[in-house]
Amino acid sequence: MYSFLTLDTSPNPDRPHVKSWDGAALYENMTAADVMKVIKKTSPAWKNQYNWQRTKIQALMDATHANGAKFIWSIGGWSDLTLTLEESKIDGFAAKVV
Repeated sequence: MYSFLTLDTSPNPDRPHVKSWDGAALYENMTAADVMKVIKKTSPAWKNQYNWQRTKIQALMDATHANGAKFIWSIGGWSDLTLTLEESKIDGFAAKVV
């Protein structure tokens, strides 16, 4: 499992934000960026400003698969939003997860 993808761009473990997910993206916790932007492979690599993190994640995925295991993203955590998802955003959340 890879921790974490978050619903908040800036999770705060001491004082989680009292709000719900904005519906825009699932955020990779080391970059605070949309995970889809982080993992996008570009040519040349420098076109992805998050390539430094993408290469770490890709190496972990490759090692996991090479050992016959499944790579799984963890979403949320102790510091994520307190109100999580509004009912109207559940379908959008599911689409982004898939």
